[in-house]
Amino acid sequence: MHKLLRIIILCFTALLLASCCKEQVVSPREYCDLLLKAKDFLAFCCFVLDSPKPYYGQIISRLYYVYFTLARLIVINKTEYDYYGHEMVWKKIEDKKIEYVYGKELKKKRCKYDYDSIKIDNIKEQLNDIIFIVDNKCLFDNQIKMIKNTLHDNPNLTEESDEKCIMLLEDMGVIHQTLISKLTDCIRFYAKK
Repeated sequence: MHKLLRIIILCFTALLLASCCKEQVVSPREYCDLLLKAKDFLAFCCFVLDSPKPYYGQIISRLYYVYFTLARLIVINKTEYDYYGHEMVWKKIEDKKIEYVYGKELKKKRCKYDYDSIKIDNIKEQLNDIIFIVDNKCLFDNQIKMIKNTLHDNPNLTEESDEKCIMLLEDMGVIHQTLISKLTDCIRFYAKK
């Protein structure tokens, strides 16, 4: 009985400590690594789009993670902490349009391609989702501006890391614009058929 009580107390203590570890301070290196990860996802989307048979569902899915990572960085700048849960991050975004469009609508589309049993060659459905991305491209630009405008609010970043982050954000803007241009060309191509 005594042993069982110890195990229960140990489990309760572990659970209590684990619930306190939901948020963490992010180092400059970790912050830049998150930006690099988002940049890699954008580059991957361009790569997939250039393949002989583009997998539009994978582009939608990876773009969700780009936009989520940017939202996460905005929250880190505002609060100093990293919140891992998607719902928590989206709720902490002050721009409710970004929260709704990316955090709710795009997340549904990502889940559809990642988890649902869908017909992969249903180009009409995929095209509608691509149009959704293109129609909301300005929200990406808003996220980039928010990060740039709040970099100095993050006490864990240095002047050197701020400069590196700004360069990465600029690179991401160029890659995103290239991707949007290619997606727009796809929309025009299928509209002619």
